[in-house]
Amino acid sequence: MCRRGRYNLCEVARTRDPAYKLYGHSAPGAFAEYAARPATILHKLPDPVSFEESAIVNQGALGLHAVRRCRIELADKVAVIGPGLVGLITIQLAKAMGATDVIVVGRGPRLEMARELGADEVIDYTAVDVVEQIQKLTGGDGVDCAFECAGTSLAVQTAIRCVKRGGRVALAGLTGNKPVELTTDRLVLDEIDVFGVRSSPNAYPELITLVGAGKVNVKKLVSRVYPLEQIEEAFDVFRRREGGAIRVVIKP
Repeated sequence: MCRRGRYNLCEVARTRDPAYKLYGHSAPGAFAEYAARPATILHKLPDPVSFEESAIVNQGALGLHAVRRCRIELADKVAVIGPGLVGLITIQLAKAMGATDVIVVGRGPRLEMARELGADEVIDYTAVDVVEQIQKLTGGDGVDCAFECAGTSLAVQTAIRCVKRGGRVALAGLTGNKPVELTTDRLVLDEIDVFGVRSSPNAYPELITLVGAGKVNVKKLVSRVYPLEQIEEAFDVFRRREGGAIRVVIKP
């Protein structure tokens, strides 16, 4: 896998060195004042990209990997299910890659944020039948690509149901191993492609370039910045989603 450029699927990542390591997940590394890392995995930030913006590059790169996996083409219609951090970045990436219509499904104040970041239409899933509404917005066809960014069974089902025949679905969320009830006949008869999206292989350089060029706005996604000494307060604010917090950044 590593030789094919899919090092995110490294089969020995958790068992030995050298191997692919996702720092903060499969290997230690987060919230330290200093950390030693191999130079080969470091990326230089251009002057326009601030520390706060760089803290969101990891999630942005996941969105970019999803967009690449789903093969967005010029003039595609896209649905993003879940306007969380990854979803709000995916909206912008879809636009940057040529999508002409981006429909965002969610609820609450984040739908307004989605509009500010480029969504053409927003749907409150608590108020209407999402699939029916997407059908109306696409002339009865459905979208070309759907990005599931919520990590719920309902979001997975919605993403698959809202794409057109021959459509593509990217699953970027995790349901926590909860089962998802699916009718696979439609996947077969309409030849729908479903892609799992893990991590962000080879995506950092392009995402950093897009942020630096202003193609992806992550400044709006930084809700608050805390010094390392106030890390407990920062986590508390994020857990409570105080003030609609999207991303809380810890700055050394």
